[in-house]
Amino acid sequence: MNIAKLMGCYCPEPTESDEHIGLLWDEHLEAWRIWEKQAAHGSGELRSIAISLLEDCDEREDVYLSLDSLGLTSLPPCIPKFVETLDVSNNKLESLPHYLLPPALKELYADNNHFKKLPPQLPGTLISLSIAHNRLKQFPTLPAGLQQFNAADNQITSLPKFLPDALQVMHVQNNRISHVSMTPPPALHTLSIYGNPLNELPASWAIPRVDALLPGPSSRVCVQRGPEINAIPHDSAESPDHITLDTIYINSRPNAARHNRRFACAPRWALLIHPLIGKWL
Repeated sequence: MNIAKLMGCYCPEPTESDEHIGLLWDEHLEAWRIWEKQAAHGSGELRSIAISLLEDCDEREDVYLSLDSLGLTSLPPCIPKFVETLDVSNNKLESLPHYLLPPALKELYADNNHFKKLPPQLPGTLISLSIAHNRLKQFPTLPAGLQQFNAADNQITSLPKFLPDALQVMHVQNNRISHVSMTPPPALHTLSIYGNPLNELPASWAIPRVDALLPGPSSRVCVQRGPEINAIPHDSAESPDHITLDTIYINSRPNAARHNRRFACAPRWALLIHPLIGKWL
């Protein structure tokens, strides 16, 4: 029996050992209660609050679901299939099984967790992915349609040779990247790559559409602006193979590294506990 179809949600197929309880899963709540009981004793996970949020999301058919700051060590099963934006930041997640992610997911925020790697397959519908402040060492495989990617403050050592053509914004600051050999994707207009042991960029990055946040000679952050850099002609015999960061230093902008988070407010679960919490924080 296809339990996922029976429940109208997206969750993994049960194994043979689960068949004896499969018939009991006649609604989402049963699956979530089982997941709640699987929490390790004393782990501090707020799975009951997560279930309340899942119930509320399911009842209202909300495309946005936040399970932020609940101390979760695993994702719940059967996240409603209509969810398009999922925030699981500030938890203790070590893995992100692709089969637990909603099939229509467009935005995934998973900052401040314990990820060392991501699954090789992420939803092809993703257009925004943020996994800052984790423990990633390898650059993940990105969906072809991804437009915004944030992997700041990880342990990534290199960038892949190819990135999605649709990628417009990429934050990879504060990693361990020492070399860049790739050509920028055609849609890319913002690159944040400061805080890496990187001394030069290929000349292919000297294009007018790219603004790159890079370390400068007298400031922690500077802005590489295209029109100025484009003064180095691509077809010139004198055009260098690489451009040193000092060469492309334009001006100091200490706050340029700050990027916006959509959820800079009280976690939604906190508002369920008391509606005034949003005003206190």
